[in-house]
Amino acid sequence: MRLDEGGGIDVHKETFKVAACHENEAPQERTFGTFTKDIYAMRDFLLEQKIKHVVAESTGVYWKPMYRILSAAGIEVSIVNPTRVKQMPMEKTDKKDARWLAKLLMNDMIKKSFVPDEQQEQLREFSRMHTKYIRQMTRVKNQVVRLLESCNFKIRSIVSDISTQTAQKLINAISNGQTDTDLLIALCHHSVRKRQGDERLKLALEGRFTKYMQQQLRMLLDDLHYFEKQKMQTENVLKELFTNEQMEKIKKLDEVEGVSQQQAEIIMAEIGAGIDSFSQADQAAKYAGLTAGQRETADQQKPVRAVPGNKHLRVVMVQIAAGCNGTNSMVSGKSQKRILEGRVSTSQKKNRRKKGHTGNSQKDVQGHL
Repeated sequence: MRLDEGGGIDVHKETFKVAACHENEAPQERTFGTFTKDIYAMRDFLLEQKIKHVVAESTGVYWKPMYRILSAAGIEVSIVNPTRVKQMPMEKTDKKDARWLAKLLMNDMIKKSFVPDEQQEQLREFSRMHTKYIRQMTRVKNQVVRLLESCNFKIRSIVSDISTQTAQKLINAISNGQTDTDLLIALCHHSVRKRQGDERLKLALEGRFTKYMQQQLRMLLDDLHYFEKQKMQTENVLKELFTNEQMEKIKKLDEVEGVSQQQAEIIMAEIGAGIDSFSQADQAAKYAGLTAGQRETADQQKPVRAVPGNKHLRVVMVQIAAGCNGTNSMVSGKSQKRILEGRVSTSQKKNRRKKGHTGNSQKDVQGHL
């Protein structure tokens, strides 16, 4: 729908270049700072100019305070991808950028980006923090394993995971300077001793440990405890932020083959409440960065790399696709393409029939959302 008024805002780290435009009138241009009082002054300027619609590029996070303040004042703010605007030819200056954005808005040539509401944004932030802490814990655990292996403590040879009760007792004892094999064997769970045998345990737990290695291990354990504490705090906050309706949807997503509860929570945090903003499933897939671009040359369409999207959502969707593909490792290029296009090989179809797969995982996810 074409507008007879509109505002364009060119977003920078230190300034906002603003152009207020009316049809058949010269544009009014101002430059404002990025402090809170400056944003309020920009709001007053736009209201004085009777501007009800503005558009701004999604530059970093600098647009977010402006978006909240202007939206609270009743001004409809459209956030656009800078890449799409740059594809349109124009002369490059900051003031002309703002003027050009306003012109595009008034002529209905702007494609709005999806902007989550405040509750959804908080969900995103804490969900991403939760994922970050899990990755940090995995990194520290790997460092602990490498340190113990370098000292010839073969804990991974007797237990499958250092998060087990036996592994935790052994690592804590070693970090406190305990190297006596008989005492370390006594800390092992009876099932481990029965399965491995005391002779093998003695060989695996006989290592060389210096005081500096001991200090390094204690520091790594302190890091691990810190990340565990932070992870638990983010989980408590997420429980408070998720609404009852969202929790019900998470339970339904968890019922889909190949989707874990943690992955369902990430999907809900990234896009759950805003799924109605996408009229088609293809648009949601493009938002997640799961659709390939196209380049046409001499009547030939050539595939190009996938369009940029929400990388956090993309990671979890690829993990789900890998799980549905029956692999425990990263999906190969051909397999990933086959998954995204909804195609499976004959052997995969047979395996799915044996496991009770219906072959409609993608439709199931869309239906539950």
